[in-house]
Amino acid sequence: METQVVLYIYSFPSYLREQPRVKIGRTSGSIDADPTELAWQRIRAQIRTSHPEEPYLLGAIKIPDERVESIIHFQLTAKGYHVSEAPGIEWFRFPSRQELQDFVNKLYRAVIFDDFSELVGGRRDIEGDSFESVVAAFGVKKLSGSEFRRETELVRMLDSELSPLYPGFPQWLDRTMSDSSTVFNVAYRDRQAIGVAIWKPKSRGIAKLSTLYVYQDFRRSGIGRNLILT
Repeated sequence: METQVVLYIYSFPSYLREQPRVKIGRTSGSIDADPTELAWQRIRAQIRTSHPEEPYLLGAIKIPDERVESIIHFQLTAKGYHVSEAPGIEWFRFPSRQELQDFVNKLYRAVIFDDFSELVGGRRDIEGDSFESVVAAFGVKKLSGSEFRRETELVRMLDSELSPLYPGFPQWLDRTMSDSSTVFNVAYRDRQAIGVAIWKPKSRGIAKLSTLYVYQDFRRSGIGRNLILT
C-alpha cells in the first residue's frame, strides 16, 4: 500500500495567546487518505483524556518525506522556540500570533507551489562565530580544503556519485582540496556534513561554483540554495 507523510500542527485554545505554543509532528497513512483526517487520528491517539480542552488543528499537509519535519524542528529550536519543559521535542513557542500565522501560511504555500525550499531553507542573522551559531543561522559553514578533507563520509559520497560522470574527478578533487584559495561551503544537519558547494576564485570578487552536491535524502529542502547564498 502506498503511503503519505503528513506534517500537522495543533494546540489548545488556552495555549494560543500572546506567545502561542503549538505541537508540530508528523504521521503517515494511505496515499488516498485526507491529510487532515490522518492528523486528527494521530492527535486523538496522543491526547486521549490528558487535557481538559479540545485540541485545535492549525494545519495538516502532505510533505515529501519525514526529514522535512526534522529540519523544521532543527530550525525552530535554533531560533530558541523549543519548549524545553514540555515532554518530547515537538512543542514550540512562537513570539507572537502573527509569526505563528506566517509559519502556517508557509506550510500551505509549500503545498500549493510544491516547493518546500522556503519552508525549510530559511536563514537568520549569525549570533557569534562559533560552529553552533553559524550552523544555526545557515546550516552552512565555510571550510578550507584541509578541513573539508576530514569530512570523510561526504568526500567518499561525492567521489562515488561524481566520478562515474566526470573522468578524472578524484584527481581534480584532490588538487582542489590542496588549493588554499578554494572555499568549501558545507551544509550540516545534527553536526553531520550533508552537502557542499565548492567555490574556486577566478579574479578579484569573482568565484566560480565548481561543484554543488547534497545528499539525496536532503534534496528539495532548500539546502542547495543555502550553500550557494551563504
